[in-house]
Amino acid sequence: MLDTEAPFGLGNEATFNNVNGGEIRIEHSTDIGLFNDGAGNFTNSTIITIDISDGAGQYGLLNWGTFQNDGGGEIHIDGSASAGLYNQYGLFTNVGKVMIGSTAGVGDYGLLNEFKFDNNSDGEISIDRSATIGLYNWRGIDYQDCAFTNAGKISIGSTTAVGTHGLQNEADFDNAGSGEIQIDRSTTCGLRNMNGVFTNAGKITIGSIAGVGAERADWLSLGEGPGAEEDARGEPFVGQAGKLLDAMLAAIDLRRGDNVYIANAVKCRPPGNRTPEAAEIDACRPYLRRQIAMIRPKLIVLLGRAAMQAVLQD
Repeated sequence: MLDTEAPFGLGNEATFNNVNGGEIRIEHSTDIGLFNDGAGNFTNSTIITIDISDGAGQYGLLNWGTFQNDGGGEIHIDGSASAGLYNQYGLFTNVGKVMIGSTAGVGDYGLLNEFKFDNNSDGEISIDRSATIGLYNWRGIDYQDCAFTNAGKISIGSTTAVGTHGLQNEADFDNAGSGEIQIDRSTTCGLRNMNGVFTNAGKITIGSIAGVGAERADWLSLGEGPGAEEDARGEPFVGQAGKLLDAMLAAIDLRRGDNVYIANAVKCRPPGNRTPEAAEIDACRPYLRRQIAMIRPKLIVLLGRAAMQAVLQD
């Protein structure tokens, strides 16, 4: 375990192989948890945990060289202040698992790519708890040759909000035939292609866990926004609120999933579990309208002030 208040937890300028049986844990770095320099060649086949929450480090993992996360490799990144994983000048290949923001915030960007990133067909990437953009594919200030290829699985915002945009592309992004991208819990736009070329031959799903129930339901129960437990499970009205709602439905011989659809007016948990603000309700209203149009309920039950404002626009 590297428990240090130095600028870098681990700096590699040569060849570093973290093989089976090896385990690396980095804490308290003040700038970068793991830095793979331009001359560095880093291969990971096991577990790397980077949690620099107490050190206020800018980047969890910064890559300028060649980084290979092999099939058995797992990289866990939490607690960065600017970006969880920043591939600035290097080639990053993922065949294993990369988990960003599972337990703590990671700053503005979950994954920021400015050069070459290849998520192999066996690769899995999960991104949560970014403040602005979950995955940002950007040419950078030098307008370098930036490309992101996905043939595996990318999950953005599956458990916790990821900011205004789930995925923003300003370079070349190729979602190959086997590629799967799931985006949830962004407040403005799930996928934004801005000044880039986005090619999709795979599967992209946006906002699929914002509600639960029958796709064609007579009853729509609409709450305000997800609480802590709803956010963690990706399902509206769980915990004590869910038990109460289930009991109310049972009293009139109804149950969730059986001619009942349950959703929230605001799709992401407001900070501090506060009541959703008007701007947040307005931002989610187009999505809510589309939900209502697809479900076509005969009766909408409005549970709370935010739900009433979203539907009645009062």
